Amino acid sequence: MMTSPMSFVFKNLGPVTEAELEIRDLTIISGRNNTGKTYLVYALYGFMERLNQLISRGYLDPFFDSHFQRFASLSIDDLADRLFFDEHMEWQINMSSLVEEQRCLVREISQAFSKYELRRVFNAPGSLLKSASIDARIELPLSDHLDITLDLFGNRWLGLSYDGKNASMYVTSSEPEEEEEEEEEEYYTIERSDITTLYSHLLLRGVFHSYFRPFILPSTRHSAPLFIGEFDYARSQWAHEKVQERTDKNDTTASSGQKSRRSLGSYALPIHDNLNFNRSISLRAEWRDNKPLSEFPEDIEQMMEGYFTSKDRRLHFTSSENNSLDFEIPLHLASSSAWEMSNLYFYLGYHLGSSRSHFLIIDEPESHLDTANQIQFARFLARLVNSGIKVLITTHSDYIVREINNLIMLTSPLEDGEDAKRKLGYQASDELRLNQVRAYVAQDGRLIRCDQDRFGIEMSVFDETIDDLNYRSEELADQILMKESED
Repeated sequence: MMTSPMSFVFKNLGPVTEAELEIRDLTIISGRNNTGKTYLVYALYGFMERLNQLISRGYLDPFFDSHFQRFASLSIDDLADRLFFDEHMEWQINMSSLVEEQRCLVREISQAFSKYELRRVFNAPGSLLKSASIDARIELPLSDHLDITLDLFGNRWLGLSYDGKNASMYVTSSEPEEEEEEEEEEYYTIERSDITTLYSHLLLRGVFHSYFRPFILPSTRHSAPLFIGEFDYARSQWAHEKVQERTDKNDTTASSGQKSRRSLGSYALPIHDNLNFNRSISLRAEWRDNKPLSEFPEDIEQMMEGYFTSKDRRLHFTSSENNSLDFEIPLHLASSSAWEMSNLYFYLGYHLGSSRSHFLIIDEPESHLDTANQIQFARFLARLVNSGIKVLITTHSDYIVREINNLIMLTSPLEDGEDAKRKLGYQASDELRLNQVRAYVAQDGRLIRCDQDRFGIEMSVFDETIDDLNYRSEELADQILMKESED
């Protein structure tokens, strides 16, 4: 599997003063509490999630205007007019120019996101993140062949093709069936956002297909589903009161109750999106008749000895055949570990589908998992990344990191070869190559990259703590033994 060069530089983001993060197939961030790990992953998720909005909202129009003026001698508006009347426009741009334009566009995206969207991702006052920024550094190989279309109104499509030397945009329509009566032609328009959105697939094609389909499981995922009903009720009450305020023009004051309700929804984008995801779970699962679209839920079922379903818009946890217990209970009565794994189960089962072009972020996956399941979860992560899904985790689990080290060692020559792997219970899909993994420790306002070799990751934040704990245990044990010998 190819590992693409993609990194981000974060500045003045909460506890983080400056940190560089390189994304690999599996990226790990550890560190003590309150060192900025959540800030980093929230900002990264927001950047990926808001990319299309940055382009469609016009923040990047100055870049595209300049680009089309230089290569096509037209502004975006002129190009839209030409496509509307002539339905075709072609211009020359070679691969080296395309690579340079990709670099410029990524820089413009970073600046626009830092200025307009970063504060919204955290739902924070502008002054709090005034000097914060994220700088994406993406250099992905571009294809010398591209032909895609974007659906327009009026049974028409806006197309874009590229052959390594020439780019062209065109308008096409479907041919009406002969048997149908000829109907009046529907009017359509070509918006600036249509052109910029479509053309971004040429400049950022590798990015779109490899990274920018993010999904995040924040640490709040454990409690969010339990309170969705209350959230929605409170939100509807708040909306009702806002309508009342607008209709009563003479009322310029608000009660304390109204003021408190105005604060509803004051949570970061990842939490907001996770709430919306939980709202969609039942509908998706029942629409698919509770039959997952990928094989990954089976791994979770093996870990939990149970599986998840939705019936009458309520989630259930049911024992699997190999479980000595026999149960089917509402999810809200299940263990915290079941809650922990349910979101991932439904995401992989009903949102992933056949595509593997996803970027999965999990904040502290070890939460509520016993040590044996933490080890199994590390193997599960390897299977995900080996299928093409890129994964980033923040973790405090020494068990997960140590098992990842074992999976890295599987790729080295072993004395007993494949027999050793089978004896230890490993499969080929568990193996992780060294260049697939990148690990960091958040510390002192930055990210410290961990040393890696054929034996795995050197995670000092765990090793130092464990060594200190062992030292004190041995010292106390020696003191007890010496005292007993004196007596």
